[in-house]
Amino acid sequence: MMPFRRINCLSLAAVLAVLVPVTAGAQSFNHSAFDALLGAHVVDGMVDYDGFARAPEFEEYLNSLAAFEPQSLPRPEGLRWP
Repeated sequence: MMPFRRINCLSLAAVLAVLVPVTAGAQSFNHSAFDALLGAHVVDGMVDYDGFARAPEFEEYLNSLAAFEPQSLPRPEGLRWP
């Protein structure tokens, strides 16, 4: 079961690499709440998925993602959003 959790952690990291803005545009999405969640619920590469899902900050982060309008981003950065 451990290798599966490590793979999931790597998958999560890959998704974040796509979502996290790397250009300094006038407006970009702030992922610091998700970064704080990772800091609180990942230890030695192992994710506490139950704790992560129960954290009220996770729902707040998801709501902020849902409300964000990527059309407001500069074109190269905005193309990374689905």
